Amino acid sequence: MIPDRATPVGMKIVVLDGHTLNPGDLDWQPLTALGDVPLHQRTTQAEIISRALGAEVILTNQKPLDRTTLQRLPGLHYVVVLATGLNVVDAKAARDLNVIVTNVPSYGTHSVAQQVFALLLELTQRTGAHAAFVSAGKWNACPDFCCSDHPLVELDGLTLGVVGFGRIGQTTDTLAAAFGMSGSLHHPAGRCRPTPRRSWRGSRGPAGRKRRDQPALPAHIGDHRLDQRVAPRTREALGFPDQHEPGGSSKRPTWPPPSTAIG
Repeated sequence: MIPDRATPVGMKIVVLDGHTLNPGDLDWQPLTALGDVPLHQRTTQAEIISRALGAEVILTNQKPLDRTTLQRLPGLHYVVVLATGLNVVDAKAARDLNVIVTNVPSYGTHSVAQQVFALLLELTQRTGAHAAFVSAGKWNACPDFCCSDHPLVELDGLTLGVVGFGRIGQTTDTLAAAFGMSGSLHHPAGRCRPTPRRSWRGSRGPAGRKRRDQPALPAHIGDHRLDQRVAPRTREALGFPDQHEPGGSSKRPTWPPPSTAIG
């Protein structure tokens, strides 16, 4: 959302990589009504300056705006990052140049939490593998009515480890409770932000959801790999060596077998 200030009529608003946000199912009209809005589906790094020159507002999803780029756009006043993170913009350079930078912190909360359980249920139910099993005629050939190619795991009563208890973490925990799972909740900063669904008091939340301190969570997580980029304090809390240290890797130490966990 544009900051609370008068919107100049005819302002130039450049969208650098609109396809990522809107592959065709959304309406750009509320934005185009604000002024001249060149909509670029994709932009290479070399095209940023030529396309954004003269713009007062830039909308970007993943195209990086570093100090050099921002300095070459003297008319720029506002950058909208069409994502939750702000790492694609040099925040210090933006402050130095009096350029406002905002993000969209909650646009994907429910879809990401849903994706967590889409992957978790695929791990427990192996729906894709069983569909292929049936398509290959193996179920018809089985002498028993109950026939499966992989063991099935029931989520009820298992433990879900949630690392990072912000909007997505809290929503994921809410879904876990609906499946009958207990929660092992961890926030690297040692704090939990309340949401309309869950209001924290002390170390326990609704339905007995317990927030664990940093040392307590790893004992509830199994032997998995951590391949995504994470903050150093989160990596340390989970017991991973520094990737840049000699001999460092993304392999997590082995702990006692867990019920289940999502890192």
